[in-house]
This record gives sequence, C-alpha cells and structure tokens, in this order.
Amino acid sequence: MTAVKHMKWWGWGVDGVGFHYEDKPGFAPFVQQAVGLDLTTATRTGEPSFSALTVPKSNAAPAFVKKLAAIVGDDHVTTDDLARVIHTYGKSLRDLVRIRGNQIERSPDVVIYPADEAEVQAV
Repeated sequence: MTAVKHMKWWGWGVDGVGFHYEDKPGFAPFVQQAVGLDLTTATRTGEPSFSALTVPKSNAAPAFVKKLAAIVGDDHVTTDDLARVIHTYGKSLRDLVRIRGNQIERSPDVVIYPADEAEVQAV
C-alpha cells in the first residue's frame, strides 16, 4: 500500500504507538483527582481484536475499482477491511465507542490515496 501512517482503528494515535504514564509521575495523581480513576489499580484492557468486528462487505464493483486504480495507481486504492474501518468514523469518543462496540452499519466501499490535486480532480 502507501507510506501513509494510519491511525489506530480502535483508538487515538498512530498504530503501533502507545501512551505510557509510568514515566510521568504527576499524571496518575492528576487523573485520580480530575476523574476519580486510580490508574495504579485500573484494569488495562489492551488492544481489541480486529477479527471480532463484523465489517460490511464492500459493494465496490471491480470495474469501478479498476478505473480508480487507473487514476491513482494500484497501490493507492484498496477495498481492504482494515483500511475501510479506519476510514469509517472519526475519532470522537462517540465514534470510538461505536467502533469498539462493533457498531459498523456502513463503511466506505473503497479507500483511495490520491497523490495530488490533479488526481483528486480526476477522481
């Protein structure tokens, strides 16, 4: 695919990058005071399983995908489930709750990565 760094499908930030508070001594007390959550005893849930999601099938006709690929290149168009889920919602708390709750009523049929304005116009 492309050299695009993707956001996590299930949370905030770039995939493969995590936030650790252990080296931030003021963070856990701040969270405890601000929202009443004791990070030292809270259960960490970890990354959810993508395979547990029910992703709607792409309805993109092969001929349509081929036309898009002719414009942006084969490596810049995909009907891959992961790419489609990443582009299904935004990153608001509501969106993340919906994704983690497997509430994917609709998703893009195809994701494209145009290289420039000319490709955007051609699409």
